[in-house]
Amino acid sequence: MRITRWLPNEVLTEIIHNAPRADQATLCRVSKLFHALALPNLNRRVVIRPGKLSLQALEAFPLSMIRNPARADSVRSLTFLENGSLNHDSLHAQALLIECLKLMRQLEHFCIRDFRPLGIGSCLADLEFPNLWSCTLECHAESWEINIARFLTRHPTITHFRLYIWIGIHGRHDPLPQGTLLPRLQYYHGPLHLLCGLSKHSLVAELGAQTGPNLASLSINYIRVAQISDAVIFLSKHMWQLQKLQLRCWDARITAGIASDINACLPRFKRLTYLTFSTTGESDDAVDNWDNERRAFEMWTNTSSSLRGCGIGQAAWRKVDQKWEDCSKKVVYSEAGFASFDSLLTIDDD
Repeated sequence: MRITRWLPNEVLTEIIHNAPRADQATLCRVSKLFHALALPNLNRRVVIRPGKLSLQALEAFPLSMIRNPARADSVRSLTFLENGSLNHDSLHAQALLIECLKLMRQLEHFCIRDFRPLGIGSCLADLEFPNLWSCTLECHAESWEINIARFLTRHPTITHFRLYIWIGIHGRHDPLPQGTLLPRLQYYHGPLHLLCGLSKHSLVAELGAQTGPNLASLSINYIRVAQISDAVIFLSKHMWQLQKLQLRCWDARITAGIASDINACLPRFKRLTYLTFSTTGESDDAVDNWDNERRAFEMWTNTSSSLRGCGIGQAAWRKVDQKWEDCSKKVVYSEAGFASFDSLLTIDDD
């Protein structure tokens, strides 16, 4: 018997079966106790990389879950990566994976990168995870958007949602139905126009109405310089509860005019602690803009007493013991929870 291929409770069952009869009762009690304590922690975090697995190995995992639903019920985080190896020859494995997903009722984090070959897009609307709070989906076809909408409708518990659209990302997509509400959303990464089909001037207001007052972190990426003033005005009116705001301008670095427009709205943000502004594609060897960056920093921090971190272009500052200090922009982005400079909300030109 290869012990490494058995779960601990199954190992105990095997030991009990081969133990002297006099010891079996005690071992049974130990087994039940161990099962109750250990099983909920087994396979809590599962990462599957089909590209590195044989077809047999890929089928073994969901098959073991289907045969013992208690295992599936113990999974809390499930991630699929590198799905390129799944093709028409692996239809049975795909069917097993889908059936396995339906058993994972206690799932809290669900991530599928490139689920086109998995066949999960068509059944996405049928999946239901009552405790799901974090979800990452990667799509390759616009026709799946309605399934995503139904999936979100069934999961109002989601607080962190990442959506990647790889085909036609700069084209026009149908918005998710307006009945698609995310009442607990705190973090969203993906195209803004998928959440609502209103005009540019109403997008932010509609997002605020859909997500409610809990959205604490927001990043607007690829925004044009002409849109900055309108965007920040709407944010300050409809999403004043924001604590962290990241702005990435498509076609301009910080100027006195941009800094003044943003500064005029800062008093409405009652809880803002982190504010960053950068230019898309900005690199460390970009032309120095230190004077404008410094003036913008001084203006914003004088207006907003709640700020604890500020990043502008290549410069950054953070408040330590009530005093502002120069620091690396990576420090500010890390403290603010902006793990990368990628967009969380994308405003594209129509």
